[in-house]
Amino acid sequence: MGYLLAVIRAIALVLVYSAFGLIGLGLFLIFYSSRKAYYRSIVFFTRLWAQCSCSLLNIRINRIGKLKVFPGSLIVANHVGVPDIFVMGSCFPAFFVSKAEVGRWPFMSWLAQLGATIFVDRNRKHQVRSTINQIVQRLKAGCSVTLFPEAQATDGTNILPFKSSHFEAAIETDQPVVPVVIHYHDKNIPSIA
Repeated sequence: MGYLLAVIRAIALVLVYSAFGLIGLGLFLIFYSSRKAYYRSIVFFTRLWAQCSCSLLNIRINRIGKLKVFPGSLIVANHVGVPDIFVMGSCFPAFFVSKAEVGRWPFMSWLAQLGATIFVDRNRKHQVRSTINQIVQRLKAGCSVTLFPEAQATDGTNILPFKSSHFEAAIETDQPVVPVVIHYHDKNIPSIA
């Protein structure tokens, strides 16, 4: 039964991802001349995609504490694994900053590009200013941006030192930085994503 459920979920994920990819392509074509309208539409559908993904993957989210996120916030979180994208995407209407390698992954690159993901090439330090400018542009448009400043996934037991250069975007735009901690568990047993 478990195998059959896994196959059904995999097929459902492919269908959902394909549908949202087509929606993203349609939004790109419709709002080609209006970047602000495109951003707002993409953020809405990205959040819906993430919520569908969490549902299909049986990820239940439990928020602890009061959290008020203003439009144009820089949202920062520790990075435990791939599910972080779905969790953060379902909790916050925001764009993502991602490593450049994701932009080269089959199929996922297409979705990430349609989702207006900001890509960071860690091997090209001279492009940091360009990345900061892209984040600034989104924040000024009233769109929040999510990033994982540890710049790598961890087992979640410790938080690594942050790569702090992208915080400059919040300073330049005088926008709030919203800290988030991600932790996964299965019943009473902590687990790693």
